[in-house]
Amino acid sequence: MTSRCLEAARVTWAAPLVLPDDGGFTKYGVAVVAGPGLSDAYRPAFVCLVDLETGVVELSKGLDISPLLPGVRALTGE
Repeated sequence: MTSRCLEAARVTWAAPLVLPDDGGFTKYGVAVVAGPGLSDAYRPAFVCLVDLETGVVELSKGLDISPLLPGVRALTGE
């Protein structure tokens, strides 16, 4: 599952980082994907879902996770 998310995320980053949810769901594998080289002001992350039956991978649109990271400015720069 991790390798499928890595492959999908390489469209956005050369060296993506994948944090899988080892528990996952019965039908889907789930991971959070991010990568180095992002600006300090905006730290998007993506949710990666892998259908465990078909192997189809889907990445969410980016989530601005800066509110979760102390000291990192939000997208607005405030």
